[in-house]
Amino acid sequence: MTETNRKIEPIRPGGGMRRLRKGGLRQAEDRSQTLVSRAQFHNLLSAEIDRALNDEQTVLVMRLRIRPLPGSGDDGAASRSLPDAFVERLVQCHEHLRVMVASPVELVMMVPSLRRRPDGEAIVSSLLESLKPPLEIDGLPHHLSASIGAAMLDHENPSADLLIDGARLALEECDSSNPGMIFHPYQRVRHDRRRDIESDLRTAVLNQQIDAAIQPAFNIETGRLVAFEAFARWNRPNKGPVAAIEFVQMARDLGLDHFLGRQVLDRSLGMVSEMLDEARVDVDQTVTLWLNVSPTEVLHPEFVSTIISAIGFDNRIRVGLELSPSPPGDARDVHKSLKRLVSRGARVAIGDFGIGNANLTVLQQLPFDAAKLDRALIRQIAGNDAAADMVKALIEMASLLNLEITAQGVETPAQLDVLRSFGCGIVQGHHLGEPSADPNTLLQWWSQPNSPSPGS
Repeated sequence: MTETNRKIEPIRPGGGMRRLRKGGLRQAEDRSQTLVSRAQFHNLLSAEIDRALNDEQTVLVMRLRIRPLPGSGDDGAASRSLPDAFVERLVQCHEHLRVMVASPVELVMMVPSLRRRPDGEAIVSSLLESLKPPLEIDGLPHHLSASIGAAMLDHENPSADLLIDGARLALEECDSSNPGMIFHPYQRVRHDRRRDIESDLRTAVLNQQIDAAIQPAFNIETGRLVAFEAFARWNRPNKGPVAAIEFVQMARDLGLDHFLGRQVLDRSLGMVSEMLDEARVDVDQTVTLWLNVSPTEVLHPEFVSTIISAIGFDNRIRVGLELSPSPPGDARDVHKSLKRLVSRGARVAIGDFGIGNANLTVLQQLPFDAAKLDRALIRQIAGNDAAADMVKALIEMASLLNLEITAQGVETPAQLDVLRSFGCGIVQGHHLGEPSADPNTLLQWWSQPNSPSPGS
């Protein structure tokens, strides 16, 4: 029976090699007995599965991901150039280990004739332990960084293809704290759900079904509405809404981020323009519409022309680009595109200011004129002196750099009071207005905002 309520447990490296029923320490034999081709591996695995089912045993399949070893080239050459010392380390864990080189950074391995899950777990731990010491190649130490995903023959993975796939799914969930992972059925459920969402997302982007909501930002002293931030919204037909943090990153992975962003831009521009018409706002009273973009999106061939068109859509609206950088290797090209847009009237803000990659080096690389304090910092400032001191220092730094500073994620009056005492210029958050696409709500923000003015 499937253990549907069992928590996925990482396999942590053990201390030392453990002798198993069929294995133990030994010297590497002829490489041809260990390294096999794809076809050989699949045939061997299928034969061992049949034998294991007859003998009431199980088979372990592992996918091991490492940094490229010196000399490993394309798929064909990798197996021939795989160092003997590395192969020897692998086969020390079990005498019947067979290895297929899937790529210069990934191996697929098989161990047959195991009786229990703990035997497979011990092999994974032994492999991880054996790869900790540096490997000497051409007289130089090479430190190995490895992760292992594993799957064992059972009713969830009854065939060669499913075993190999199960090991891949387990490998995808490994990280630096959990370098070894044994397959659990939930991993396939999550994977299948993601593929289902990806298919629907492609359709939604193609059919212009991505919506937008905008959230207001106010001058903390005057209470005047000065900006909006646009957010993507997607409601899957008959399946309900998907969290933006999930599908926006998914669109980026699929190469759809520019097309998704363009729909958010078009819809949010229309909402702000209609609101300004209804509110009869003077032309010289401009607001900024901030769009969240990634460096890869900026580098899309149509990005610059798309933003230039948006800049000319309504002269009461300034287009702002909020960039949360993961400093790109092609920062020069990103800078070139942004500088061209700035010359046409766009604004550029550094997002997640104060955490992660939003540092001084990035500030020097790109033409920022504004900074957005991350909501995770704002959440702690009321009642936490250390967090408050950090936010105060960031606000002062932004002022020295002539950056307009916006505090995002303001959710309580206490947070607002602290930010006002620090001289923060602009505030945004649920306490002042949640993201919305409702015309009446938009007008209410303009005519009767939940003002953050003094004494509110």
